[in-house]
Amino acid sequence: GKQLAAVLAFDQPEVRGQIMLGTQTPQLPDAAGLELSGELSRFSLSELLPYLPQGEPVTADRPSILRRVQLKLASLELFNQELQEVEMLATQMSNQWLVDVKSPQAKGKLQISESILTDPLIANMEYLHLTKFPESEQEGELENGAFDMHKLPALQVDVANFSYDSLALGGLLLTTNRVDGNYHLDEFVLTPRDTRISVQGEWLAMPEPAGQTSMAIHIDSKDMGKSLAALGYADAFKHGEGSADAQLEWSGGMIDFVAEKLEGKVSFKFKEGRLLEVEPGAGRLLGLLSVQMLPRRLLLDFSDLFSKGFSFDEIRGNYQLKQGVANTDDFTMIGPSARIDMLGKVDLGQRTYDQQLIITPFVTESLPLLSFLTGLATPQVAAAIFVAQKLFQDDLEKIAQFEYHVTGPWDDPAVVKVSEQRAK
Repeated sequence: GKQLAAVLAFDQPEVRGQIMLGTQTPQLPDAAGLELSGELSRFSLSELLPYLPQGEPVTADRPSILRRVQLKLASLELFNQELQEVEMLATQMSNQWLVDVKSPQAKGKLQISESILTDPLIANMEYLHLTKFPESEQEGELENGAFDMHKLPALQVDVANFSYDSLALGGLLLTTNRVDGNYHLDEFVLTPRDTRISVQGEWLAMPEPAGQTSMAIHIDSKDMGKSLAALGYADAFKHGEGSADAQLEWSGGMIDFVAEKLEGKVSFKFKEGRLLEVEPGAGRLLGLLSVQMLPRRLLLDFSDLFSKGFSFDEIRGNYQLKQGVANTDDFTMIGPSARIDMLGKVDLGQRTYDQQLIITPFVTESLPLLSFLTGLATPQVAAAIFVAQKLFQDDLEKIAQFEYHVTGPWDDPAVVKVSEQRAK
């Protein structure tokens, strides 16, 4: 059947007509200008961008002939994302294209300038569901990647319901701009369950050829368990309220995020939650918490404390990152039954541990209550024990202090008890 047909008229100062893709018959419009309608198997916006004007907006002296586009697309490529079964209506106004898009992956309105390399692309979306980039593109070099930072337009994006791969990430706000050849991330906000994630950063074109990216990330969570589940780390935490911050840098573009390149620092502090035991290789919180592997080993030593994970009153940590290796001498987790201190390093690129953990059970906390409840002491004696406990608390807690060395791959680390202090 027919694949392309057109009807044109030159009875006005400007040509008018319709170009039809597919098998339908074109109809002559009343208004001046051209309309493009019909069906198309695939259309690529990324392939079109290099051919759009750069800094030369439409004017009365340089009118746009194409005024309206209405297409049904089997596939629409937009910044390396493939949308399926797309209905698109685009209307040209001045130097802007107003675009309505509807597909199973995206629904909303776009505003695209004909000078897109200098003016922002504006999107207001009801929903947007992106697929995961192939591994080769995630870790590709700048010149081979899908996102050439030199050509990426400024963006103003507002999405009510956003998801990436299988992760439901709530609302999304994104504002970027180009300044003197560099690319600035002014605002990037996600709001998954009981969580707010905000990011600011920039990509500097120098040093060539890849440039340099820096990011400041802040996370506030009312329930860290739900937050981590929304980010793909299910069954790692239960509850836990607090915040986390990261200052990160790496060579390359904003999506050239490779663990081996990371430099910077990470800090976090949460309260009143439970760190759950996880299967080896699962839910590793980027590998920073080898302590998640401990319950299985510690059941041999502290079955009453770690049988269902580790409840904590507070967990806090600070890490320094250099060439993808995270070092800490400042990690503490305090619970009602024990304190855990951790120091050492995590290689995020090789995915290995080399850490020391010191576990101090709070053996003194339950003595007065235990004595009273079991009838071994009167309330007066229990009170005396309580006073003595507070006077000699530091020495009593050292009665049982255990040290472990955690080494090897994230999927199967070795946890070895290296020392044990006992009263003499």
